[in-house]
Amino acid sequence: MTAGPLCLGHDETLQCTPPARGADSAFCYSESQFHFHAGNTWTHLGKTRAAAREHARALELYPASDHMDRTLVRLDQAMCMVADQDPAAAAAHATSALVGLPTEHRSALIIYRAEQLADSVPRTARQVPEVRGLREVLALPAGTEG
Repeated sequence: MTAGPLCLGHDETLQCTPPARGADSAFCYSESQFHFHAGNTWTHLGKTRAAAREHARALELYPASDHMDRTLVRLDQAMCMVADQDPAAAAAHATSALVGLPTEHRSALIIYRAEQLADSVPRTARQVPEVRGLREVLALPAGTEG
C-alpha cells in the first residue's frame, strides 16, 4: 500500500488515510499542502532558512495550474526577503508573482496577502523603486495588467 497524504500530529508528521475524492480535511494534507503550510509557519516564525526549504519543495510539488497556492508560496518567499532585510528583492518578487498571475486568479486573498507584504516593509524602505512599483500594482483596479 502506498503512503497517503501527510497529516499533522502532535509533534510529528504522520501518514493518514486520504479523504474521499473531492473531500477536504483540515487534518490531512497532500504533500504539497504540507510543505506550503510548513513554509508559511516558518515564515511567520521568522525562520527564513527553514521556510525557504519548505517553499522550494512546495513549488516543486504544486502543478503550474495551481495558481493560488503557488502565488501564496511566492508571497511567503517575499515575506522572508523582508525579514532578511531585502525589501527591494521582496517587492520585485511579489510584483512578479502578481503580474504573472492570470487576472481571473487575482483573488481577494492574494491581494490581501500582497498588501500585508507591502505593509511589512519598513517605513525607511518604502520609497525604494521596487516597493513603490509593488504598491502601484496593488493600486490598479481589478482586472488591470501591471
